[in-house]
Amino acid sequence: MIEEKEQTPVIILLLNVFVFPSMLTRTVTEVSYDTFLNLIDEGQRLRA
Repeated sequence: MIEEKEQTPVIILLLNVFVFPSMLTRTVTEVSYDTFLNLIDEGQRLRA
């Protein structure tokens, strides 16, 4: 069986490869310029 010292780097590697990138990616929704202007005029907040 793998010792605890050897498991830690493997767990960190898996977290860095699979978990953290999916948590940090932003989704972008494309809208037309007219829709963008309408959102601004209505005072809706655009998410940064």
